[in-house]
Amino acid sequence: MKIVISKWFGDFGLSHQAVMEYAKRKGIKLWSVDYGTYRTYYREDPAKYPSKPPAIYPFDKLQQKVPDVPRDVYFYPWDIERDDPDLVAIVEADPKAAGSTRANLRVIEIPDGVEWEIDGEDSDREWVTEKHRIWGAE
Repeated sequence: MKIVISKWFGDFGLSHQAVMEYAKRKGIKLWSVDYGTYRTYYREDPAKYPSKPPAIYPFDKLQQKVPDVPRDVYFYPWDIERDDPDLVAIVEADPKAAGSTRANLRVIEIPDGVEWEIDGEDSDREWVTEKHRIWGAE
């Protein structure tokens, strides 16, 4: 099984080119608004909402709440499953171009059938660990 991880501080992130390629492969129509230092993706034309759609900050994953813009209008690249075959193919084709400026994406392979999770998301790099049970960690 192949999984995409980031090997540089800043967490997982995709370039605009990679997001649009992913959407194309999945048949998702996206609108993109460039706010200068970040970009927000919408599943519907954001101009149809009376209030300005909120900015989605890719680094802290927080969304300002605007009552007339439902969450599912947004497309969040970090919600893509890391073992998604289309994501893996995009990163394998050009890892440097696929990552955002704060990501260094790599595809790693683990044995099929392993229950896995990504760890180290708040450190300087990510890695994959096998899921296990924990009791009394609080």
